[in-house]
Amino acid sequence: MECIERGTINRQGAYKEAKNIENKICRRNKREFFKSRLLQMEEDFKTGNTEQAYMQARILKGKDYKHTTDC
Repeated sequence: MECIERGTINRQGAYKEAKNIENKICRRNKREFFKSRLLQMEEDFKTGNTEQAYMQARILKGKDYKHTTDC
């Protein structure tokens, strides 16, 4: 006997696949965001601009962090 494929199973599979792709994109964007912040913080420490460097650290800790609209 052949199994009859229902449309809901196909839609659920397509939704899960799209969700996985979206999650990968969001993780990549978040990783790039934090990497750029860390590089900026390192540069600020090297130039002696400690106020901005500590501001970047506060952002990375989660305080004063404004969520991006990328995801």
